[in-house]
Amino acid sequence: MEDTRATSLGRAVVFAAWLAIFVIFGFRSIFAILARPIAVSLNLTQTEVTTAFSIMMLCYAIFAFISGMTLDKWGNRPSFIVAAIFGALSYALSSQVSSALQLYVTFGVMGGICTGMLWVSATGSIRKWYAGKTYGAKFGLAFMGGPLAQLVLGFVVRTMLGNGAVKHRALYDAAVQAGTAAMEYAEWTKLNPDFTWKTCLLMLAGVLFVLLAIAVFFCRRSPDFYGCKPFGAAPPAAPPAGAAPVKTRGWSLGEAFSTAAAWMAVLAFLVCMLSEFLIWAKAVDIWAEIMALPAVAKDLVVGSEQYIAELNRIAGTPEVRTAATNMYLVVGAVGIFSIPLMGIVADKIVAASANELIGRKRVLMLAAFLGMLAGIVMLVQYKTQIVSLGYISAVLFAFFWGMTPGNTVGYLGAVYGPATLGRIWGLCTLFVMGPGPFLGPILAAFFKDMSGGYFYGIIVAVIGFVLGAVLSSLLPGKPYPPKLAE
Repeated sequence: MEDTRATSLGRAVVFAAWLAIFVIFGFRSIFAILARPIAVSLNLTQTEVTTAFSIMMLCYAIFAFISGMTLDKWGNRPSFIVAAIFGALSYALSSQVSSALQLYVTFGVMGGICTGMLWVSATGSIRKWYAGKTYGAKFGLAFMGGPLAQLVLGFVVRTMLGNGAVKHRALYDAAVQAGTAAMEYAEWTKLNPDFTWKTCLLMLAGVLFVLLAIAVFFCRRSPDFYGCKPFGAAPPAAPPAGAAPVKTRGWSLGEAFSTAAAWMAVLAFLVCMLSEFLIWAKAVDIWAEIMALPAVAKDLVVGSEQYIAELNRIAGTPEVRTAATNMYLVVGAVGIFSIPLMGIVADKIVAASANELIGRKRVLMLAAFLGMLAGIVMLVQYKTQIVSLGYISAVLFAFFWGMTPGNTVGYLGAVYGPATLGRIWGLCTLFVMGPGPFLGPILAAFFKDMSGGYFYGIIVAVIGFVLGAVLSSLLPGKPYPPKLAE
């Protein structure tokens, strides 16, 4: 009966985490689709719009640390309630913005509070319930919510934008026939923007609130609160004959971050996240730009203002945007299967390793290698404009996706134990998700604004993945002695 109860509680934890990750990656993936429509209709630069995403990730990192402390003390329900309120407000109020500053507050700050309160609470709760060779599969199952959000929400938003573009063009055609629009469609659009993206955000506000209300119902506290043990946890070493059992305690933040394992994990995680977000926040724009390259007039000088303007015009057409979004959705479609599969692969690597620490560092090296390979394929596509290479890079990114954060928290849990994992993982997230995803999109926008394209940004991302693989190989593979209770 106790095993049945523990199994039921563990499944509830995974399901609540699945819903939370669905919401988190809904924020991230939707931004990649809506960034350009928002910029066009509000007359903002790519850097201005991208800054809203960077602010969201900075606030995300700060509130992830806060949610880690609440996870250790009260479980994840309080964090999920806060996330539901601020997430719904973020989407709803973002639909009403008219300036970059307003977008920074609504999407940036409020969205960051929502996603930050969810991330550590969701991922940390899984590691508290599952360890060793049982953890990877459960994390992969929960993380499947990420690609599913990208696929489902991306399809819905893309369809809404497509229908809105058709209606908007019909309004222009009617104005031309009526003699009230004596200008090209692009010029008319500047005076009469397409605000379909506002309807999308209002729809997303309702979806988010309902999903997180369900997640709150399924939230559960740590196993010890229910008198259970984590699944897959190694039994404590038996004391010598006649000796009293040794009592241990959780690591403090100061103790954990005075060791090499914590800082090496932070650095490896940081460079991989910077590289991921350098590409990920602009994935649709990057693929649209690559697809637009062959259509640019051959008589224009590459890199000239006329060339860049024509390239951006073609990349912004509904046909090209739709094709690029379809490529982006491939990542979500493949990720639904690849992420749980790679979770199982991670568990098998851990089972075949001398201990969980060595197994997790091997998986982290594999993740960085896949990210590097995906970036290289994207660079080759940039130079050759072979469409099939875009789908190959999308598939590689789908297999890479989720491996780094999942196995980083798995590694930290194996080193420091579950008692204070929430705050340790929270501080790690603060160090990583502050500068990494904050700088990644800004760097992508910077290279775009300075050079007219994303090519050099992708090169930087590839270098970051290589560095991530090297740093992961340097992670300590031997566990530290446990902290003894006084």
